[in-house]
Amino acid sequence: MKRVLSADFFEFRKSNLFYIVPIIAVVLGFILPMLYFGLFALLNYLSGFEQLKNNPEFSAALSSLDSILTVLNSKSVFLSTLPMSQGFGVVIIGIMGFKAVRPFGTGIYRNKIIAKIPRGQIYVSESVVCVVAAEVSMIIYTVTSALTSLLAFGKMEITGREILTVCVLSVSVYMFYTAVAVYTAFFSRSVPLTLVISILLPVLTQTIISFVSPVIMSAPEVTAYIMTALPSFQCIYMASANAPDAVLIIAPLADILWTVLLTAAGAAHFRKKDIN
Repeated sequence: MKRVLSADFFEFRKSNLFYIVPIIAVVLGFILPMLYFGLFALLNYLSGFEQLKNNPEFSAALSSLDSILTVLNSKSVFLSTLPMSQGFGVVIIGIMGFKAVRPFGTGIYRNKIIAKIPRGQIYVSESVVCVVAAEVSMIIYTVTSALTSLLAFGKMEITGREILTVCVLSVSVYMFYTAVAVYTAFFSRSVPLTLVISILLPVLTQTIISFVSPVIMSAPEVTAYIMTALPSFQCIYMASANAPDAVLIIAPLADILWTVLLTAAGAAHFRKKDIN
């Protein structure tokens, strides 16, 4: 298994994705906070027009704009870029899905099977490489986003506990969704289907959770803790950087369990799959 992992990491380092993924992480980590900064600048510009303030048709709208300005700061902007439904999350998971499915078309997996490498090791090794690549990219993106938000909006008042919450939940959530992308790649062997599922799943599940989260949050505490096992629900805590101690324990354990189950199921399916 060690030799298979070493070979796969070496192969990844030689591929274009090794350079493309960090570049995308840096670019999106810069662009997303700057979009908020552009909005901030535009709202400030509009709020300076006295003619608009005296116009009844625009006064109400300007009041809403002023309320938006009060919540736009480095911390709120930074946290808003973290959930999986945002730009970078779906991009990196889509790329990892593409990385996992592409060797079916190039014959790499078939050659490994011919070389008598166990199929389970092929699947697990590919999954580990994709998870590591996604996690490293997430770190690069998060750091870039934090620095850009800091430079654009000034001092960021964030506590060590909030940083811990972001780190724990980001690592566990990215691990799970990468495992989903790899499972989809090996199950479908289709680039379009893998990309569609890898990209749409985080967006759709988090959208659904965002609608029902007020009800869940007002439900008994045990209900919220049960829902914490869902990665999409964990993104709510990630975006607020505020999670109880129990969540910081339940969330990573649940995501590890989901990832192990997906990996075991994917490896079992791949062992039986005709690859010719």
